[in-house]
Amino acid sequence: MSTAAVKLQFEQSTTDALEAWQQSIRDTAINIIQKTLPEKILSLNAKIAEVESNKEHLFSKSRYFEPDSIGIDTNVYPSTSSSSHDDGSSSKKRKTVDSSTSVKGDSSSSSSDAAHVYTGILHTPSFLVTAFTDLRSEWDELIELMDSLKMYINLQMPQIEDGDTFGVSIQEEALNEIVRTQDSAYNLIATPFTYHSSRGDLAAKLVRFPGVEDYKKAIEEHDRKTVYRLKMHLTDMRNMYAVVWDVVRKNIGKISKPKSGNQMGSYG
Repeated sequence: MSTAAVKLQFEQSTTDALEAWQQSIRDTAINIIQKTLPEKILSLNAKIAEVESNKEHLFSKSRYFEPDSIGIDTNVYPSTSSSSHDDGSSSKKRKTVDSSTSVKGDSSSSSSDAAHVYTGILHTPSFLVTAFTDLRSEWDELIELMDSLKMYINLQMPQIEDGDTFGVSIQEEALNEIVRTQDSAYNLIATPFTYHSSRGDLAAKLVRFPGVEDYKKAIEEHDRKTVYRLKMHLTDMRNMYAVVWDVVRKNIGKISKPKSGNQMGSYG
């Protein structure tokens, strides 16, 4: 018994609404390609030039070589709120560690060391917090723009069938580049988490062993390395925009119409 192919039917109002929505995606994507991407490339070029010419700029690489301006503070300050957390119901002892504390300990305390809570405050450089805040909007915009282009190309793909797949392969290559860029942007947006997580591990060790100079030096180098990467964030984003724009604009004909009969928003 043969089965006839299914023919889908939609309400005209539904079809019209979906067509209008897809057209808005197309209009947005074309505006991004023609206007937004070139403007972003030029804007980031200007920022990079400013960073290179101004040693006082927030992202200047000179701060890596002269880190005093970063405001790195590796002093462990006593916690003023530790006593307020003790309500008498906890069996854990709290132990404040200062510079005079011995790191060796003794046999009488080693067995209960796991019960000790080491308190102390190590400040995060406000310089880097400010830098991350300045970059957040750039990271977010890069992700949003790539998402719009990705949606556009996906909706431009024609019906799957045999033959004449050259245009589709071009669409897929452009889409792969956009996806790679968006993945890189997600890695960039994770920078503050990675920075604070790694620095927090070092800070916890320094609070526990404030006499170990290597932990102080490790924190200083961690901050300097992060400052060194700030300008590279701008350069990386500029390069991502440039590559995506170049691929899309050179192949916009096949991206927008991979086959002669393709029309976006066909519901049968």
